Amino acid sequence: MLLLSTCLPDCGFVHNKVRKEVYRPTQEQFKCINCKHEANADLNAARYIAMDDIE
Repeated sequence: MLLLSTCLPDCGFVHNKVRKEVYRPTQEQFKCINCKHEANADLNAARYIAMDDIE
């Protein structure tokens, strides 16, 4: 399974063609370039994985 940085649960935007430095300014930060949502990167990834298991 390929994990892409995704903005969940807000907009669902996938950051697959964007340089990582844009949406991950530090190791622990995640900033969506689409809806401007900010979250801890690990928490955002955990939500993505959980949503994948639910669907």
